[in-house]
Amino acid sequence: MLTLSLKTKYGLTAMLALADAYQSTPLQSRSIAETAGIPQNYLEQVLSELKKSALLQSFRGSQG
Repeated sequence: MLTLSLKTKYGLTAMLALADAYQSTPLQSRSIAETAGIPQNYLEQVLSELKKSALLQSFRGSQG
């Protein structure tokens, strides 16, 4: 049986949320954390790793 770490599950959840909103506006990590029930600080770490791996793009600022 394949077991995934919690970090991997959070990463996949975030990527699915971003894929769902791909054609609309960019999502903030805060909104992903609230809707998915993921601690925001931990999600930011996961998103940072995904960005370093070139799996997503991020934007600075209030709409980033």
